[in-house]
Amino acid sequence: MVKPSQLVVLQSFVGNIDGADILFRAGDSIDATHEAVKKWPDLFAPPTLTHEVEQATAAPGEKRGA
Repeated sequence: MVKPSQLVVLQSFVGNIDGADILFRAGDSIDATHEAVKKWPDLFAPPTLTHEVEQATAAPGEKRGA
């Protein structure tokens, strides 16, 4: 299994690394080798793919582009 090079922050939090407070926002991407990932691995996860699919034609009774 290939390890992802980027992870996603699961929940917003402030972490202290080398004496500096750093804000991590839920949904932000972070390098998998970042010190925060080593300190708090349970707060990060591989990104998941979500796709929104647009319907190509109008459904019965529906007007498109109106």
